[in-house]
Amino acid sequence: MVVVGVKFYPTTTTTNYPAFSTILAHSHLIMSSLFDECPTPILGMDTDSIFSTTDMSGKHGDLSDGEYTLSLIVENKGKGDLASFRAKTYMMRQKDNSIRVYGRHAWHYFIEDYFKLWQNPQFPFMTRIDVKHTLKTRQKEALKLPLGFWNQKPVKLTKQKVSDLLQADAKRKRNTYESFKLFEERKSEASEPYIMDELLFDSTFNYPPKSVENFPYLEINRFITEEFE
Repeated sequence: MVVVGVKFYPTTTTTNYPAFSTILAHSHLIMSSLFDECPTPILGMDTDSIFSTTDMSGKHGDLSDGEYTLSLIVENKGKGDLASFRAKTYMMRQKDNSIRVYGRHAWHYFIEDYFKLWQNPQFPFMTRIDVKHTLKTRQKEALKLPLGFWNQKPVKLTKQKVSDLLQADAKRKRNTYESFKLFEERKSEASEPYIMDELLFDSTFNYPPKSVENFPYLEINRFITEEFE
């Protein structure tokens, strides 16, 4: 397993949104072109990374505005065995058994306990979570602390709790969404994208509501449409 990616930066209070939207759209175009160049199946992705069995590190063309030119350089972020649970929640174990490439968007507990999942730990087990008082804090326990202070709260994690945390998202069609169970069994499950036209015209979903919206055309492709009753 190889992870390659390019670096982008998040929005801030000074972000120029019209310009940022253009940049973001172009970054999607860059990632799409890298998908097309990947000669082996893409196993997953993060915002700026591709998970595959191909090392794509190197130069992949240039970006230019007609005056300035920048090379598009793809870096190899790591090699090893991949455990991918859901969007932005994954970890890769290197050959020396260390884990340096990971995402833990759905895991709010201590990171070392996240890595312990690789050894199939006994449940339940104790972990910790930081309780912080920030300007946006609404937790009663955190509000008892002075602003800027934090405390550690012990938490008992059951297997069901971990399974729920690492449940695969519903953005794609899957035979099973039990990511942690697949991980324990060291298995994988392919997924398929949802096709909007199939969803809109599937009677199971009863969409769109006839009294509210009207979709007079079924799009076959971007150039040909078919009128239906």
